[in-house]
Order: sequence, then structure tokens, then C-alpha cells
Amino acid sequence: MGIQHEIRRKIFHLVSLLIPLGYLIFDREIILKAVAIALVVVIALELARLFIPRFRNKIHPFFSPIMRAAEEKKLSGVTYMIAGAWITIYLFEKEIAIIALLLVSISDAAAAIVGTAYGKIHLWQKTLEGSVAFFTVTGLMMILTGNISLEQKLVGMVSGTLVELLPIPINDNLSLPIVTALAMQTVGG
Repeated sequence: MGIQHEIRRKIFHLVSLLIPLGYLIFDREIILKAVAIALVVVIALELARLFIPRFRNKIHPFFSPIMRAAEEKKLSGVTYMIAGAWITIYLFEKEIAIIALLLVSISDAAAAIVGTAYGKIHLWQKTLEGSVAFFTVTGLMMILTGNISLEQKLVGMVSGTLVELLPIPINDNLSLPIVTALAMQTVGG
């Protein structure tokens, strides 16, 4: 997959910013309902894409420029991202959840683009350069966050980078916000 494909994919990925930004505006119950509705719709579309050839053929031209080859015959990252957002919002404090969701939207996109464009040192299926980008962008976001401790910010940076880098057999759009939020909330007490 080339850099142009990855950039198109991550621009689409940035649409996920609507979830943490929405959570800044709306209360928890409203955002949980909205994300649950989005999840049901996405699962229905994904199942139609996977099991109804006529539907798949109609939407393929639109989604193929942003899909990875591995997603052609299984759920796409969008499903995992929305599920991860719902679980994160449901389980964790608001500020922790918002930060964790921002990492999926922004830091993960930075890691993929930098890793694809400049990655030379490969670690598992990722690159050191992509992981450094993830860590750096996460650090910049942590500087801008308010009411969490320095210890929580550092734990969020490290845990997020490790989830992004390590070959965990769970889609990182699901695991990244949950693990990072759990680590930050656990440290915060």
C-alpha cells in the first residue's frame, strides 16, 4: 500500500474526530446513543458488503480507495473504531475517554502516514518511525489536555504507543482507546 492510499485512508479516518468532539458538546447518554446507532448502521452495512454481492459491487468503487486488502473479506477498521469508541465512552471518565479517542483519530493516523512514507526500521508489521510519530503527536496532544496528571499523560503516551506498535491480534481501532483509557484511569486512581 502506497503513501497516497494511506493518506486517503487516514483522511477518512479523521471523520472519527466527530465522536470525541461530539462528546465535548453533548452529555454521555446522548453520545452513547449516537455512537450505538452509528455502530448498528455500520454493522448492517458491513454485513451487506460481506454477504450480498450486488451491494458489495455497488459500494466497492467508493470504498476500495480507502480499504486495505485484508478488509475486503472481513469487517473494516470502521466497525472496530466505533465499537471501541462506544466501549471507551461507556467505561471511562469523560476526559480520559476523549483523550483516548483522539489518539485513535490523530496519533494513529500520524503513525500510519509517517511509517508508510518514511519507515525504514521495521518492528513486527509497523515501523519505528511510525511509532515515534505516534508518541510525538500523542505528547503534543497531552500538552494541550487539562485535568489529568502528568503521570496519566506519560502512561497514556507509553501505553498508546505500545498498543499501536505491538502485534496484538485485536484491531488497534478497538484495543487502542480501551487499553490507553484503562491505563490512564488506573494511574489516576
